[in-house]
Amino acid sequence: MKDQQYIFEQIEDYLQNRMSAVEKTAFEKELLIDESLAEKVNEARATDQAIHFACLADLKKTVGQDIKKIKYTSHWRNLTYWFIGSVILIGTSTALFVFSSDTQEEVRVTSENKEISTVEANRNEKSNPKEKESSSAQKKNQPSAILYSDNSEMDKSERIKQLDSTEKTLPEYTGSQNNTNEQTNLSLINKENEPRIIEESKSSDIKNNCNKEFDIRISASCKDKETGSIIISADEGIEFSFQVGHLKTYGPTGVFQNLPPGDYKILVTYHKECTFTKTVKVEENWCPLNQPFSFNPDFNEKWEIKYDEGATGKFIVYDRTGKEIYKDTFGAGNEHWSGTDTNGNAVPIGTYAAILYYSDGRIEKVDLTIVR
Repeated sequence: MKDQQYIFEQIEDYLQNRMSAVEKTAFEKELLIDESLAEKVNEARATDQAIHFACLADLKKTVGQDIKKIKYTSHWRNLTYWFIGSVILIGTSTALFVFSSDTQEEVRVTSENKEISTVEANRNEKSNPKEKESSSAQKKNQPSAILYSDNSEMDKSERIKQLDSTEKTLPEYTGSQNNTNEQTNLSLINKENEPRIIEESKSSDIKNNCNKEFDIRISASCKDKETGSIIISADEGIEFSFQVGHLKTYGPTGVFQNLPPGDYKILVTYHKECTFTKTVKVEENWCPLNQPFSFNPDFNEKWEIKYDEGATGKFIVYDRTGKEIYKDTFGAGNEHWSGTDTNGNAVPIGTYAAILYYSDGRIEKVDLTIVR
């Protein structure tokens, strides 16, 4: 038990705001635990208020008596009345404001103490029913304590968090309560860690959804052309961000066309934190070089054969019945068909098929149309 004189000096320093920030925080935390100390603070504050109002009343009476003893001229008398009236008005307003602020603070803090006491009682009931019964009996014989703090507008939870944040820098104090009550108060303050567990759980759920599989279909590109394609799709129809090389698109499916042969890095982003990467290759294939062609021999038009440099073979022209009309070789350069048969006679208008037989085994078919 602390010395009564030391406790009285602490209370006076607290009420007169002579404590440092660390000492004030430690003292307010002790008021949360020791109800008898909080009651003494209330008594001292009430005493200071009574003395304050008594001094104001005595001052007013003394000033009134002095005014009656002095004789003034009419001009100075009016100025004096104005001055004295202003002093009395300012003093009265200040006293009413201080009294009103103290009353509101007393009501707010009383409510906070009741809520904290209720939480402590519920926790003690779960841990030890017998201790709860003895505690209830003691509370009936003890007056409720009112905790006085500064005039800030922070709510109870913020105040408790502030006290807890400065706990490591405060000197140790021993109060009249046992260590069990102190541990109970600290466990209430440390409940702010619970939302962090929920956030970790949500992060774990997001990571579990990052294991998606994608279907990748690749089409080869023709030699010396950009005809390759990459199509990326998933089972779920959610929004993805697809990137292949420097190309990028969004949606449930990523389609990339007109790609030349080569290696490509695929990057898929989803759920903000999930990524999928893979490197694929667009192969190079040989593709037919000749396209369907229509021409009019009467205007000296002709079909010129296209083939890879160095390739050799033969080509045969058939009519719609499959009859061979014309035959020649290619590979020497400047091969063409001018719309005549093997004997040099002009063929009638219609559709014909030219088949190119490459020496390496490749075969290419070209649709030709004669118009006149």
